Amino acid sequence: MKRQGFTLIELLVVIAIIMVLAAILFPVFGKVREKARQTSCMSNQKQLGLAVSQYTQDNDEYFPGVQPYGVGWAGSIYPYVKSKDVYTCLDDSGNTPSRVSYGFNANLTPAASAQTGSGAVNSAGLTSDSKTVMLFEVSGNPTDPSDLNEATSVSAWGMDAAGGGFFYGPGSYATGDMGQPSYSGNDGGRPGGRHTDGSCFLFADSHVKWLRPSAVSPGHTQDSPDLEQGAGSYAGNAAGTNVSTFTATFSTM
Repeated sequence: MKRQGFTLIELLVVIAIIMVLAAILFPVFGKVREKARQTSCMSNQKQLGLAVSQYTQDNDEYFPGVQPYGVGWAGSIYPYVKSKDVYTCLDDSGNTPSRVSYGFNANLTPAASAQTGSGAVNSAGLTSDSKTVMLFEVSGNPTDPSDLNEATSVSAWGMDAAGGGFFYGPGSYATGDMGQPSYSGNDGGRPGGRHTDGSCFLFADSHVKWLRPSAVSPGHTQDSPDLEQGAGSYAGNAAGTNVSTFTATFSTM
């Protein structure tokens, strides 16, 4: 009985079909993996938001941070978190065993209030906590959050590059260039953001949302809730919380 195998043409056709399917499916798998990492990042921020809420309840509604402008916030809330993994985004690559992938909005601190007159030295001073950014994404911050006395977890107003006058602590933004018009240089090497042309933000009311950088207004606290980005007493003011142009703002007013 004669046995007949595949011909060379048949093998080549099968290989070509497999290659076409692989070319179609691999990008899909990559997007699914990135979506999973984005979801994990949002879960991290949600847990950190709950920890901040517990911290403020125990500290007369004041926000965390052992240094001016909220630097050291990560160690301040660690007793409520009790896990270093929660502070690290899977897309935040680095060589240090411990790192913090998020920064704190410096406008939510007494030191910022003294400079800008915002009055939002605690959660009771916020006019619209559902639009006020509390945590944003950063990269390259080699902080061990389990050190309760650490003073390197970063805070910032969301404008200018790392090392500038509006970023406190080691690292850089991973949000993309925020604002309309955008503040160039605060992209951390990724102009569109860490997670598929955007990044995750935790708001002062503890909800988390993925946003494109153009939807977030960075800068100092605005003079009133109705003023646009760059208006008011200082050119570096973020948009007010009532301005519909933006989904989120670093301003507390």
